[in-house]
Amino acid sequence: MCRPSTPLFALLQHKYQDAWLQQQRAQQDAVKQRQQIKTSINKVNETKASTMRRSQQSAATVPLWHMPRFEKTGAHLSTFRSDSARALAFSRHAAGKRREGDSFRASI
Repeated sequence: MCRPSTPLFALLQHKYQDAWLQQQRAQQDAVKQRQQIKTSINKVNETKASTMRRSQQSAATVPLWHMPRFEKTGAHLSTFRSDSARALAFSRHAAGKRREGDSFRASI
């Protein structure tokens, strides 16, 4: 029982390797095409609005943590001459905010 001779010419020119590489490339291309078809069917175009909607933060925010010993301290400075001057300043500030709001609404 003689074994058939090995084709030395094919071995020297790497024909088996080339044939195997071509088969592997063809298989990879077929798999890639199948995946592209699947993704093109299921693909949804993302817009800025859709990404912002998905990553929308909750409206209720948790207040930041503060050390308890600093929570109970009062103001160390009083920059108004008197309590009446302070009340007058805050009332004028509130009146200015109301006027700005009215002119803003009127311009719309």
